[in-house]
Amino acid sequence: MIGREGHGVPGPHSAYTVRFSARRRYPAVIVYSDLRVEVVAPPGTPLTAIDDLYRQKSAWVARALERFRAQPCPVTERQYVQGERFFFAGRERVLAIEEGGGDAARFDGPALRVPVPAGAGPDEVRERVVELYRRAAVEAIGPLVDHHAARMGVTPPPFRVKLLKRRWGSCSRAGRLNFNLRLAMAAPAELEYVVVHELCHLVRPDHSPAFWRTVGRYMPDYDTRRAALRAGSWRYVL
Repeated sequence: MIGREGHGVPGPHSAYTVRFSARRRYPAVIVYSDLRVEVVAPPGTPLTAIDDLYRQKSAWVARALERFRAQPCPVTERQYVQGERFFFAGRERVLAIEEGGGDAARFDGPALRVPVPAGAGPDEVRERVVELYRRAAVEAIGPLVDHHAARMGVTPPPFRVKLLKRRWGSCSRAGRLNFNLRLAMAAPAELEYVVVHELCHLVRPDHSPAFWRTVGRYMPDYDTRRAALRAGSWRYVL
């Protein structure tokens, strides 16, 4: 991790860090909800090229930081206690911990019901909540992968659902898709955008203008959905 001084972004958050990742094909600037700014680049990318990219993106970085500052205080850590509020499919659910039960966690109207053995602590509650969201994400994503792969004329690829910290999804060089199980917390339109985005990487394995044209071909309103996901992502925390 390398610390750099930002260019063209005023205020206390003008500094950014550089992280090299073999998974990146091209450098990218990322702004996080906690106001951290990071440039992720392939190993060997010259720092001069990274600085140039950051200067080009400085106006966008400033807008993103301002948007995050205007949001309510983001949820950064869950307590997994009675009455805590979570999101599912874009709507709030209230955590209802039921001691003495042995069934799997489930969504029940406005409640997120989690039966646990008597005396269970937050770690066990968390484990059951995460597993519930994993199941929900698989159930939602599977049909979308099949549907949109058919529209694009590609074979539905294998996919995995995992709890990821940063990415909503990814497409490996071998064509395997990974999705963040936290997508089950997002509105269905936002989740569908991520599925289409990653499937489009089977056609264009980059983030070039041609890639975004491909996304727009299959989802003309992708920009609106992407913006909604970014705006609401502070709520989708497990």
